[in-house]
Amino acid sequence: MHTVGFDRCLRIATITYSGQLTVSDIERGCRSGVDLILEEDCNRVLIDSREVDLAASTLELFHLAKTLAAALAEHNIEIRTIHRALVVKEINDDHLFIENVATNNGHTVKVFDNIIQAKKWLSD
Repeated sequence: MHTVGFDRCLRIATITYSGQLTVSDIERGCRSGVDLILEEDCNRVLIDSREVDLAASTLELFHLAKTLAAALAEHNIEIRTIHRALVVKEINDDHLFIENVATNNGHTVKVFDNIIQAKKWLSD
């Protein structure tokens, strides 16, 4: 399950995931996030997944990055221009691997275990 919102003061789109999460759930959240980015004309996204039980492999998550890039490209938005902060309960090696591979593929993304630090990074 996911919800989306927009912090007008910080100009940050938010996607909050909770519960059992599948690749299909993440894809729906990505589409909602792209819609919000377009609607609010913003380039900063906070993805809060602290309350998630993830049912997806690292490889599936890696492929989602390509799906997101393609969805943005349909609107002439380059993935590198969208800054994303992923907030997790506890950072592990899989999170760092995904961050590293995404960054190497032109994404601007960073993983955090503290939502305040994530918002500060997005605001800088």
